[in-house]
Amino acid sequence: KPTFEIFPNPVNNEMFVRFYHTDKRSSMLRVFNSIGGLITEKIIKDENTELNAADWASGMYFLQLTSGQYSLCRKVVIEH
Repeated sequence: KPTFEIFPNPVNNEMFVRFYHTDKRSSMLRVFNSIGGLITEKIIKDENTELNAADWASGMYFLQLTSGQYSLCRKVVIEH
C-alpha cells in the first residue's frame, strides 16, 4: 500500500513530503484547505517533493495521495 509522511508538522513556509510504495504512473498529491477547497495538486514522479506554503493562510490543511486504486489523507498545520 502507498503511504507518505510530511515534515515538519506544523509547517512555517516549506514542507517536505516523502512517498513510499507509490505507483509512479498514476500518483497525485492534492492539498485541500479546512473547508475542502483545492489549494494545489501535483503529479508525483519522485519519492520526495517540496511544497511552498508561504502564501497559504495559517490553519489546518489536508494532503491527499491518490496512487493506483488507493487514496490516503493526512493533515498538516500551517503556522506563520
